[in-house]
Amino acid sequence: MRNVSTYAVLIFSTILSLGYASYAATNEPPPTDDDLVAGSTQPAVVDRLHVNTEWGPLKEVILGRSRFQIGNTSLSGTADQPLGWTAEAVSIFPKDEWVKTVECIEPGNQANWHGQRTDSKAVACGTKSQLFCDSEDNKDDPFCASCYNPCASFEDTERETNALLEILQNFQHADGSKIKIWRPDATEPLKMVANYGAKNQELQGNMDIFSRDVLQVVGNVLVMLEPGSPSRRGEQLLYNSVLDSQLAGTNVARVSMPNRDWSKQSTPTYNKSDYTVLEGGDFMLMGDTILIGHSANKVMGSSELGCEWFRDTIHSLGFTQKVICVPLPKNILHLDIVMSVPRPGLAIVAPAGFSDFAALENGPLKGWDLIKVDELAAMKMAVNGLPLDERNIIVAHNAPYEDPCCENYNCGTNPLDPSDACGPQEKKVCVDAALTPFKFSSECTTPGQPVKVDGKFSNVQAQLEKRGINVYPVMYENHAGYGGAIRCSTHPFTRDPGSSGM
Repeated sequence: MRNVSTYAVLIFSTILSLGYASYAATNEPPPTDDDLVAGSTQPAVVDRLHVNTEWGPLKEVILGRSRFQIGNTSLSGTADQPLGWTAEAVSIFPKDEWVKTVECIEPGNQANWHGQRTDSKAVACGTKSQLFCDSEDNKDDPFCASCYNPCASFEDTERETNALLEILQNFQHADGSKIKIWRPDATEPLKMVANYGAKNQELQGNMDIFSRDVLQVVGNVLVMLEPGSPSRRGEQLLYNSVLDSQLAGTNVARVSMPNRDWSKQSTPTYNKSDYTVLEGGDFMLMGDTILIGHSANKVMGSSELGCEWFRDTIHSLGFTQKVICVPLPKNILHLDIVMSVPRPGLAIVAPAGFSDFAALENGPLKGWDLIKVDELAAMKMAVNGLPLDERNIIVAHNAPYEDPCCENYNCGTNPLDPSDACGPQEKKVCVDAALTPFKFSSECTTPGQPVKVDGKFSNVQAQLEKRGINVYPVMYENHAGYGGAIRCSTHPFTRDPGSSGM
């Protein structure tokens, strides 16, 4: 074998020398590596995925579906804390929404997916009954047909999703191209039970609404995330089919976050900060910089450990983007609740929704044009939009609501002192003692009187249009009640690099 190898090397060397000699004889330089690549008949490799910014022209996107089942979280609590992890989770909602959420998770009131029934004899299905009724085989069963949903209607949520779908389907880029849309599988409670057990299904519930959070595309890498929120555990099962069909045999690198200990997931002692967890709503891709939010909420959203894991991982893969971990207060679920980037140099932000907004304003956003909204409007999803390119954006609308000011709140100048008495409310802070700190920045002219707020966020729309951006508004009231909106419902597969040709 040694002799064969020796002869092979000699023959190969001879061929190389003859080749170089022929170039020398004609006074032509020998071919370089670039010459060989340029002369190759093989086409250049095109990345199957490509997302590096929030604003690059959107070419492919995953759009979630419309179903949500609230878990019976009272079973995970104690005598002193009967709501278990939900007591912490509800602080991500404005007060009018979290009161409704608490009502929905009472035993016997868990949301089902069959819509409000007008039958006067209709009853709320218990959680165990839902596992039966949510099976496609049983959906027409007389018992299930008499169930009603005391929380939110599946039909209303689906109507909102379809309105967003229609915009995505009809939008056409300047080059004439259309957006390709992929959908996950619809959630199947019985599949969740088969994978995670009936108890976990009953405790945690599940959803298929918000595609943003269970994965993250950066460049040509797909990262399967490890959600921090208990109700998000089973969602990744829904994406296997579309990801396998679209990414098999491509040049995409698929990376999964480390598995973690789920034993405390639905217990009062669970604290997501102890784990390496990330949710896609916390990512903001800004070209050479990536911001990742992490809420102080103990059970919902991403953790600082997760942000550090992502930074170390993509740098080890050769990415050079600067990754900045952005702390958020406990009542802000994700970074995309308080920040959106329609194009480079322009951002929609809710300064009061950051733990340290000055660090951003004097750092990554220094010199940027900022459209500012108050914290309550952000929690009502005024900021959560999806840029289609630098000249077009889809934004959420909500139902009209009230900034509660002093009504049912302890109010004053110090958000950390619930005993601070109410006074003139202009530029003051309203605080719910149960959810401290919980700040509102609307200017209340009469102490104790709520401010009427237009849920259409017309000021945000007007500010965007003033800057030459076309706005496509969608009523997303039911989605907002689940804690998300337009950006949350979608996850880009492909965005063209660069601008939209402005």
